[in-house]
Amino acid sequence: MLRYAFASFACSAAVLIAVACGTDNGSEFPDGTADSGSDGNGDAEPCLFGCTDRDVFVPPGPGNTYDAGPQITLNATIRDFKEFNVGGGDNPDFEIGNTLDTIADDNKGLSEATTPWGPYTKIANDASVGAQFPLDIVQTDLDDAGVPVYTTTSRYDGGTRTATTHGKAFFDQWYRDVTGKNVKLLIPIVLDRNAAGIYVYDSAVTGVPLGDAAAPGDNPANKEFFPIDDAGFGNQGQAHNYSFTVELRTEFQFKGNETFTFSGDDDVFVFINRKLAMNIGGIHEAFRKTIDLAQMKDQLGLVVGEVYKLDFFQAERHRTESNLRIETTLGLAPPGTILK
Repeated sequence: MLRYAFASFACSAAVLIAVACGTDNGSEFPDGTADSGSDGNGDAEPCLFGCTDRDVFVPPGPGNTYDAGPQITLNATIRDFKEFNVGGGDNPDFEIGNTLDTIADDNKGLSEATTPWGPYTKIANDASVGAQFPLDIVQTDLDDAGVPVYTTTSRYDGGTRTATTHGKAFFDQWYRDVTGKNVKLLIPIVLDRNAAGIYVYDSAVTGVPLGDAAAPGDNPANKEFFPIDDAGFGNQGQAHNYSFTVELRTEFQFKGNETFTFSGDDDVFVFINRKLAMNIGGIHEAFRKTIDLAQMKDQLGLVVGEVYKLDFFQAERHRTESNLRIETTLGLAPPGTILK
């Protein structure tokens, strides 16, 4: 349910680090640093909006501490799916029917109740509509391939599915390339550092105008997250291309007191050091949650000065809203670029 679109991005001559737009040709950077080719793109899929298909060499800042600079640009992998009920798709996790439309229109979110998708779980001490969704979709650790693992607990229909998903086989398509089931594209996510030192990406600022007013109360002028309009399987008769997942791989040098905040919809799973640090599963309206790394450092196994991976996974599965906002004090970087 995230709606963001990125305006066309072009290579800028003003960037601090020389990068190239287009495909990976295996050449070296101007400073002689070899392109490692570890981005995994292999020139097989489109790289939309001028994003770079190369690893970027970023030297450490003063005092052997990484400084991300005034702007962070990360490449996100988008996997587009066909809508199940109208687009000829065969993964029912994406746009699962008119009954869900009715529920969403009722209160711009799902009510806590037993529905055709099972009982919804309400977060304790949180009365917001956005808190009324299931959190039982993924396990607490990534698998050996670095992909979320479908949970085996708290199931709806005798142990085969969660409240808003339809089993492991369908979930396993979300963040894996499956011919005929999804189409992979790359887009840049650009976070700008504000005066408070917080890096921010906000689809409400840089996204695409909604225009279609898909649900009651929607403002057509609102900008939302639609990164792949008219690409992949296309818009399937809608004003925007909805059914897709987002995979973002990055890393950071832990300084001891950083935070990572997400606001948006639908499912969001953030893993730090391969451990589940943020879990907002299910189909729901925009919801905000913060990871305080100082409070979670023992749980996540973090040591000040060390470099750790942050793996971000999101899914847009219903076409009433699509929002994405990231705020963080972490100096994020493309994988493999922080030198100590």
